[in-house]
Amino acid sequence: MERWSGDDVKMASGLFVRNTFYRAEQVVQMPEGRPDREAEIMRKAEREMRLMVLGSEAWES
Repeated sequence: MERWSGDDVKMASGLFVRNTFYRAEQVVQMPEGRPDREAEIMRKAEREMRLMVLGSEAWES
């Protein structure tokens, strides 16, 4: 990331924040008594974050 422009760093951080907020919102709105659904949301969030981290290694500003 040290090679990235300031705009690209802001863009990447925005992706993480929006993804985290979106997944947190899903958990909050989830019906009670659905730990299976919560686990699914967490798995999706983890995979998406991993993709963003791995993809960021190839990003060129």
